[in-house]
Amino acid sequence: MDIGSAKEQIKNTIQIYLMKNPLGKYRLPVIHQRPVFLLGAPGLGKTAIMQQIADELDIGLVSYSMTHHTRQSALGLPVIVEKEFDGQAYTVSEYTMSEIIASIYECMRKTGKREGILFLDEINCVSETLSPSMLLFLQYKIFGGHQIPEGWVVVTAGNPARFNKSVREFDAATRDRLKVMEVEPDYEAWKKYAVRQGIGRSVISYLDIRQEDFYRVETTVDGLMVVTPRAWEDLSEMVQYYEELEIPVGYELISQYLQNKQTARDFAVYYELYQKYRQVYHIEELLQGLWKEDMVQRAGEAKMDERMSLVSLLLEGVFLPMKKCMRRYDALAAAAKALRAYKEGMGEETGSQAGAGKKGESGKGEEYGRKTQPGKGEEHGHETQLGQSEEHGYGVKSGQDGEALRALHEMEKEWQNLSQNAKKKDVETYGELIQVAGLWHEKLEDGNPYEAIRKCYQASVAELKEDVKETQEKIGNMLKFLEEAFGKGTELGMAVNDLTVTPEAAAFIGQFLSKEYFAASRELLPHRQEEQLLKRIHIKK
Repeated sequence: MDIGSAKEQIKNTIQIYLMKNPLGKYRLPVIHQRPVFLLGAPGLGKTAIMQQIADELDIGLVSYSMTHHTRQSALGLPVIVEKEFDGQAYTVSEYTMSEIIASIYECMRKTGKREGILFLDEINCVSETLSPSMLLFLQYKIFGGHQIPEGWVVVTAGNPARFNKSVREFDAATRDRLKVMEVEPDYEAWKKYAVRQGIGRSVISYLDIRQEDFYRVETTVDGLMVVTPRAWEDLSEMVQYYEELEIPVGYELISQYLQNKQTARDFAVYYELYQKYRQVYHIEELLQGLWKEDMVQRAGEAKMDERMSLVSLLLEGVFLPMKKCMRRYDALAAAAKALRAYKEGMGEETGSQAGAGKKGESGKGEEYGRKTQPGKGEEHGHETQLGQSEEHGYGVKSGQDGEALRALHEMEKEWQNLSQNAKKKDVETYGELIQVAGLWHEKLEDGNPYEAIRKCYQASVAELKEDVKETQEKIGNMLKFLEEAFGKGTELGMAVNDLTVTPEAAAFIGQFLSKEYFAASRELLPHRQEEQLLKRIHIKK
C-alpha cells in the first residue's frame, strides 16, 4: 500500500483501540491490541505520518529509535530490594522504570493528554540482548516489569533487510504479534502530501513529468545511488531558502540531496529551464492580466514539460499572496477578539469586530483562526509576551501608552489561545501578529489609547481587503489565461485541482470567494469532489 493508505489504516486502528464502553473502560483488551508494524524503504515518510495522525486525533506522541537502545536503557536498570515471603526475608532484583515508559509519563505531564502513540522506529534493528524481551512487550506492552499506560497505542516501523544491514528478520512468533503493513513508494499519494506541505512547485512539476525519478535506490559501478521522497522534500526547502537569498541553485547543491548523478543532472537542467520560463512568460504580468496574443500562442504550442512548468509557475504566483492574506487574516482575527475583550474590561462599548471576511460579516476571523490552530511562539524561540520583549523594540510604558500596550498583551494571549500546537504555518501567523502589534505601537497617539489602536486595526483591515482583491484578480487572470491558451484541458484542470486540494488555497477561496474558480471547477472537477470542497468551505449550492 502507499503511505497515504497506511496513514488511514493506522488512524482507523488507533480509533478502534481507543474505543471505550459505557463504564469508561477500553473495549479491546491490551493483549489483543496488536502493535502496527510499518515495513518500507527509507525516506517514504513513515515517521512524518505519525505526527500528522497525532495532530488529527489530538493525542500525544512519543517517538524512539530502537537502534541505540541496550537492554538496560529499554528495560530499566536492575535494583536489589528486600521482600518477605512466608515470613522469610529475601533480597530480590527488580527493574527501574524503562526510559521509554518514563518518556510517556513525561509527555502526559507536559501535554495533559492521557492517550497517545508510542512510535518505535527501526524495531527490527534491536540488539540481540533485547530481542527476547520484545515478545513480552509486543503482546502485553510490558518493559522490565512496567506496563505502558492505558490509552497508549504502539506503532512500530522498520526497513527491509536489503536497505539496512543491521536488520534482523522477525521470526514467526514475533510477526504473529504484529499488524504488518508493507508500504511502497507512490508518487500520486506523496503529491497530495507535498501540495499540503508547500513543497516547491519546481519539484512537483518536475516529478509530474519524470515520476520514475521520484524514488530510486540502486547499486551501480559508482556505488549506492539513493533518491527518496525525503530527499525531494529537504531539497525543496533548501531551494526555497536559496531563492529567498538570491543564491544560484545548481548541480552542486542538488547532488547533495539527490544522490543519483543522472537524476541530479536532469533536475538541475530542468530547474534552469523552469527559471527561464519564469522570465519568458513574464509570470507576474500574466497574473495582472497583461498578456498579448503571441504569448497565448506560444503557450498553446509548447511541449508538455513547458506547459506543466508554466502551470506550476502560475500557481506559485497565486499561492504566495493567498498564503500572505490568510496569515494576516488570522492575526487580525486574534487582534480583534483581544481588542474587544480589552474594551469590555475597560467598561467601554464593544469595539469593532474583524471585517475582512466575505460579505462584510464581522467576527469571521475568529472562526477561521480557530481552524488554523496557531501554536505557541515560545517553542520556536519567540518571546511570549509582546509588551515585555525588548527584542521586538517595545517595552511596557506607564499611563495611556501602558493601557494601549495592555491591549497588545491581550491580543497576543488571545492568539496563543487559538491552539496548543506549534506548526510551521502558525509560527508565520505569530510573526504576522508581532508585525501588526509593532506597527500599531509606533502609531500610538495622545488621547484615547484604545481609539489609537482601533484606528490602526481598521487601517490594517483596509489593507487586507486590498490584498484580497488583488489576489482574487490574480486567480481569475491565471484561469482565464490557461483557458485561452489550452482550452478546458489538462492544464486548466491541473490548476483547478491544485487550488482545491491545497488547504490554504481552499481556505482563501472559502473565506473570500472566487467566481472564476467556481465557474471552472463546476466544469472540470468531478461532481463528488466539488461537493466535498463546497462542504469543506461551508458553502451551499
